[in-house]
Amino acid sequence: MTGRSIFYQLLALLVLSCGIAGPALAGAGAGDSREMIVNGVPVEEGQISWQVFLTRTWTDANGDTWVSWCGGSLIAPQWVLTAAHCLEDEGVAHKPQEMEVGYGSVHRSKLKTVKVEEVIPHAEYESKGSDIGLIKLKRPIGIIKQIEIAELRREIDKLPTP
Repeated sequence: MTGRSIFYQLLALLVLSCGIAGPALAGAGAGDSREMIVNGVPVEEGQISWQVFLTRTWTDANGDTWVSWCGGSLIAPQWVLTAAHCLEDEGVAHKPQEMEVGYGSVHRSKLKTVKVEEVIPHAEYESKGSDIGLIKLKRPIGIIKQIEIAELRREIDKLPTP
């Protein structure tokens, strides 16, 4: 398999991940389950079990606490594929101890969580726009199905060739 082939498989995976990032989570306790949905539609519990919810909590120099969140896809029991912009600020990777991954439900209030061991934004994200990255979890998530690259072959085949 060539580097170019792997690139397009990962690109397809990211595109599909971004496409389902919106529907993965509903607001905790909200009457409208679309509160957290961006460019997507509500899904049933367990329908896209590989989808995860990334959170980062940190305190700035002024003592103010901030929280940010993104989506990602479980691609192996201990690995999450996400966007590099979710993993760094101005070329500096987020600290793993600031991050947590939620999984196992479409509702924030029902998520199980796992700590992050390593944050790996693409090395050329800032300079070349390679908005892709990986998160290594402190422990495997074995109770849900990860998205498998081989299952995406038909989706990859639909991508335009450069």
